[in-house]
Amino acid sequence: MKTIHRLFRRTALPLSLLGFSLAGCATVPQHGGFKSVSKVARQRIGALIMWNQNEKAQKKINAAVGRLLAHRLTPAAAVQIALLNNPSLQERYEQLGMSEAQLIKAGLLENPVFTFDYRFPASPYNGWDASIAQNFLDLLLLPSRKSRPQRSLPPPRRR
Repeated sequence: MKTIHRLFRRTALPLSLLGFSLAGCATVPQHGGFKSVSKVARQRIGALIMWNQNEKAQKKINAAVGRLLAHRLTPAAAVQIALLNNPSLQERYEQLGMSEAQLIKAGLLENPVFTFDYRFPASPYNGWDASIAQNFLDLLLLPSRKSRPQRSLPPPRRR
C-alpha cells in the first residue's frame, strides 16, 4: 500500500502539471471571421476589403487608395475606394472580431489553481503538500457557453 501511495505521489503531480500546461497551449486564429467575409466580398463584387487594425494596415489602405486615385476614376475604382475608406465597415469588422473573441473565450476553461505548502516541523507527517484544483462545472457548462456567443456571431457576417 505504501509503495502504491509513494508511486502515486511521485507521478501524479508531474503528470498533472504536464497535462494542465499542455491544455493551456491553444492558438487563436488570426482574422478568422474576417477572412471569410473578405472571400465573400471578393467572390460577389470582385473587390478587395482590408481591416484597418494598425498603422501598417492604414499605410496599405492609403497606398491602395493612392494607386486607384492616380488613374481615371471608374465606377469600380470608386466602389473599391469606398470599401477601403468606409468607417462603418471598419466598425463592423471590429464587431466581427469581438464576436469571434467571445466565441473563443466561451470555449476556454478557467485556469487551474496550483498550491504548494511546506510545513515546519516535518515530522511525523510529510513536510510538503501539493494540490491542483480545477472547476469541473465548466466542463458541464461548456456547450451552453459556446452556443450563446455563436448565436451572436453570424449577424456581423451577414451585414
